[in-house]
Amino acid sequence: RREKKLLTRARLASLPDFKRPLKGNDGKTSLDGINVLAPLIRRNRLMGILVLGEKRSEEYSPEDYSLIQSVTDRVAVSMEKEYLREQIGQQREELSVINRSSSIMASSLDIQQIFDSFIKELRKIVNIDWAAITLITDRDLCLLAVSSEISSTWKVGQQIPAKGTATEWVAKHHKTIVEPDLI
Repeated sequence: RREKKLLTRARLASLPDFKRPLKGNDGKTSLDGINVLAPLIRRNRLMGILVLGEKRSEEYSPEDYSLIQSVTDRVAVSMEKEYLREQIGQQREELSVINRSSSIMASSLDIQQIFDSFIKELRKIVNIDWAAITLITDRDLCLLAVSSEISSTWKVGQQIPAKGTATEWVAKHHKTIVEPDLI
């Protein structure tokens, strides 16, 4: 990425960062059989690397390098288009979940039913095993709705002391915490 151009095995070996042999998982030098590394760069973003071995009949010529560069430029454009297509698809799905969730919230007065439908939609874009809506009182947390795909000891209506919990911290600081296994 730093060089932003084709690197031949000889050029790579002359760079200070690559003076020592690169070892693969099998203990062999990872450059064995590799003659050209061509970065696939689009909008200054490294999309991938085209790795070429030895040429069958002769050494790579300047014309070969020019052709390889042209091909890698086109491949990088195609890779960027596919990446953007995936991003748009993911954003579409997220917006769809948000729209369906809005409809769900207006569909009933039963908080557990609304929450179950909401979590079902949320699971389409976020991998979650357990979720709850908690009412925060002066000292306690009261579970208003629980959705669990794993065995859980937490039940709707259960009161939990808030003191020292992550929920207390979130309520106090008005910030999100992302941490596994929080209460």
